[in-house]
Amino acid sequence: MVAALAAKVARPEADDPVVLPGSPSRPQRSRERKLLRWSTRLERVGAVALVVVVVLPLVVASYPLLQALDEGHRTMGDTALLELGVRRVGSDPLLLGPYSRFGWNHLGPAPFVALAPVYWLTGGDGLGLGLGALAVNAASVVGIAVLAWRRGGATLVVWALVLVALLLRLLGPELPRDPWNPHLAILPLALLVLLAWSVACGSRWSLPVAVAVGSAVVQTHLGFGPVVGVLLVGSSVLLLTRRRRALL
Repeated sequence: MVAALAAKVARPEADDPVVLPGSPSRPQRSRERKLLRWSTRLERVGAVALVVVVVLPLVVASYPLLQALDEGHRTMGDTALLELGVRRVGSDPLLLGPYSRFGWNHLGPAPFVALAPVYWLTGGDGLGLGLGALAVNAASVVGIAVLAWRRGGATLVVWALVLVALLLRLLGPELPRDPWNPHLAILPLALLVLLAWSVACGSRWSLPVAVAVGSAVVQTHLGFGPVVGVLLVGSSVLLLTRRRRALL
C-alpha cells in the first residue's frame, strides 16, 4: 500500500508540466526573454544616439560650408593641388596621390577618390572638398562604433566614442573639415586600430577591410606607413597564430 501511494505521488499526470527543482517556470522564462529583448533594443538605441551626438559637431561644421557654396570659393596651395587631383577622377588615369612639398607624390589616389563624390554633388565647388572631408570623418566614426559594438557591445561603444569625441575636441572645429591629406587620414587611422584589433581577435572578414583602410591611409599620407604596417602585420600574425592553435 505504501509503495502504491509513493508511486501515485511520484508520477505526475500526463497533462501536468514537469518542473525540475530550481528551474524557472515557463512564465518566468518568457519574462526573461522579453526583458533581454528590451535591454538589447535599449542598448542599440543608446549606441545610435551616442553616434549621433559624436557626429553632430561634424554636421554643424558643414553648415557654413553649405551656406557659402554659391560664393565662388577658390582653393589655394595644397588644397588647390588636391582639387586638381579630384577633378581628374573618372576622366584621367590616376596612379599617384597628392603632391608633397619635398618634390614627390604620395602612393595612390585614394584621397582623391574619397573626396570626389561630395565634390561632384556640390557642382565642383572648392568647398565640396571640406564637405567631403567631413563625410570621410563621419564615416570613420560610424565604422568605429560598428566595430566596437561587434567586439564589446554597448560598453565598448561608449568607451570608443568617448575617446573619439575627446580626439575631435583636441583637433578643434577646423581640422575635421580640412581636406589636407595629413589631416584627412587621422580618423581613418583610428578606424584601422579597431580593425586590426578585430583581426587579432580572430575576425577573418576584418582582414581585407583593414588592408583596404590601411592602404587608403598610406596613399593619403606616406608618413602613416610605419604605423599602418605595424598594425596590419601584427594583427595578421596574431590571426595566423590563433588559426594554427585551433588546428592543433
